[in-house]
Amino acid sequence: MSYKLKHIGIVSGDVQRSADHQCRALGNQLAARFTGADYDVAYVGSGTDLLLELVGKPYAPTPDAFAGKGAIAYMGLETEDADAACRELQGKGIAPVYGPVDTPLTREFGILDAAGLPVRIFAYKEGCRPGAPGPAREPAENPLSLHHLSMLIKGEDYEAELRFYEELLGFRTVTTYPENPGVVGGFAFLADAFFDGEEHNVMFELICTPDYEKCQRKGIDYSHAGSDPREIIFFEKYGPYYDHYCYTAENGEAAYHKAVEAGALQDPGEAYQPVVEFGCFIAWLKDASGNDIELMDAIKEDDVEELAGDGGVYVIEEK
Repeated sequence: MSYKLKHIGIVSGDVQRSADHQCRALGNQLAARFTGADYDVAYVGSGTDLLLELVGKPYAPTPDAFAGKGAIAYMGLETEDADAACRELQGKGIAPVYGPVDTPLTREFGILDAAGLPVRIFAYKEGCRPGAPGPAREPAENPLSLHHLSMLIKGEDYEAELRFYEELLGFRTVTTYPENPGVVGGFAFLADAFFDGEEHNVMFELICTPDYEKCQRKGIDYSHAGSDPREIIFFEKYGPYYDHYCYTAENGEAAYHKAVEAGALQDPGEAYQPVVEFGCFIAWLKDASGNDIELMDAIKEDDVEELAGDGGVYVIEEK
C-alpha cells in the first residue's frame, strides 16, 4: 500500500470562522465544505495539494488516545484502500486505535506513531474528494504555498520515528540538521513517495530535543542544538505533539507583511519575532484556533526534489 501526506487535521470551535480567516488573511482557497447533522468540515489550501482539514463536530469515533494535545490534532495520510492498509499494518505489528470505520466522507482508521502522535489513514468515498488548489495560481494573487507539518519529539525517539515512517509508510528522509539531530537536537524533513517538487511539494518535519542523557554520557556538546528555545519550552510543557504548520514564499518577508496587513494574527512574544536563519527569512503567525504558523522563504526545491528521488540525505551545514 502507498501513503500520501494529504491533510493537516485541525480541530476548530468555529469551522466557518477558521476557514474565512485562512482564506482572507493567508490567501487560501476553499477546496470543499461539508456539513451535516453530525459533522462540520472545511478543506482549505494554497499552492500544493496538501490541505488543512478544519474539523468541527467529530465525525468519527476517535477515542481519547487519538485526540492529540492541541488544535493540530493529526496528520492525514491518503491510501487506496483503508481496510487493506489496516490489515497490512496490523501484519507489521501496528494495531489501530480505532477503525476502520465509515465517516460521511471517508473510510478510515487511526494509528499512533512511534512517539505516540495520531496519524489518520483514509480513503475518500466516491464524490467526496476535495478539489486541491494546486500550484496553478498567479504569484501576485497569493505568494504562499502550504509546505509542511512539524512534529516535536524527544531525541531518543528519533530513530524509532524514522523507522516507523520509512519502513512502514514509505517515507524517506531528504534533509537533516545537523547530521545527528536525535542526539544533539535538530530537525529532519521527510517526504512521501509522491513528492514531485511541484503540486505535491509537501513534507513533514521531525524536530528533536537533545538526548541529554546520551550527550552527557558520551561527552557530546549540545550547546548549539538545532532545536530552538521555543521548541524546548513547548516540549517541556506538552511532550511530543504537532507543533506547527508552514507556508513558504519566494519572498517570505514580503509575504509576511502582506499577511499581517490582511489581518493575520500575531504573537508579540520574543520567540515569535522574525529572524534570518540559514540565510532564510522565518516569521510566525497564528491561525484562528491559536496554532502556530511558520512562514519562510521557499526551500530550494530543486535540491530537495533530486534528493527525494534518489534516496540521499542532504545535511545542512552549520554556518
